Amino acid sequence: MENNKIVIAESKTTPLRIRVDYTDKHVTRGKVLCGDAFNRIGTVDYWSTSTLNIITDEHKEDSNIPKHYNNDNGTLYKVAKERGWNSYLFDIVKRLERSEKKGEFRSDLEKSKVVIDLWLKESEI
Repeated sequence: MENNKIVIAESKTTPLRIRVDYTDKHVTRGKVLCGDAFNRIGTVDYWSTSTLNIITDEHKEDSNIPKHYNNDNGTLYKVAKERGWNSYLFDIVKRLERSEKKGEFRSDLEKSKVVIDLWLKESEI
């Protein structure tokens, strides 16, 4: 691995994305940047190289950002600030925007319903 570049590995079958610390022709070791049901963000483990696609990331500052946070037109945080969104609206839009990117569509929609109900309840006070 080259010292001046960050190497990223992405699973061929799941949302798993890792920053590679070690690799050989059989295994890859690294820190989880974007996890799945079995691999939580921040964990370090070994994976079979046959299940991963290895890529070189030239942009070190972007390497820790999971794919579902990426928005080439600006982050949701920037949009929310510019539009003066409150925390409820931001949370709902965030979940809706990222749900398909994360692969947790139904779960995030259900969570959005909970936040909407909470917002309604707390706005009645």
